[in-house]
Amino acid sequence: MSDTIKDAKGRTIEVRELTGREMSRMARLAGNAWGANEWTSQTVARASVVSINDIPPPPRLMTIDDLDALWDAVDNTAMIAAAQWIMARQESAMADAKNSSAPQASESVTGS
Repeated sequence: MSDTIKDAKGRTIEVRELTGREMSRMARLAGNAWGANEWTSQTVARASVVSINDIPPPPRLMTIDDLDALWDAVDNTAMIAAAQWIMARQESAMADAKNSSAPQASESVTGS
């Protein structure tokens, strides 16, 4: 499932949630750089972009060169729009969880 958003340049950006496999592949390719929060966040945001004005970025991330090409294909403006979409989805999921009928965490522990 994907969503369509606009970036600050007015371009149509199609975005989607990454799969676990995609996240794992990026982490393995990135190696030690994966823990660098800013780099990781921007790479995940860029990888979530399906297309910019119907033009897709590189199709698969298989090598370090593919990661570099992704950064070239998805500029900062599109990346920021994708990052905002990701944050909005996370905030929505947290709000849904807080408003669910599931039992909430207790401040006190009972039982044996």
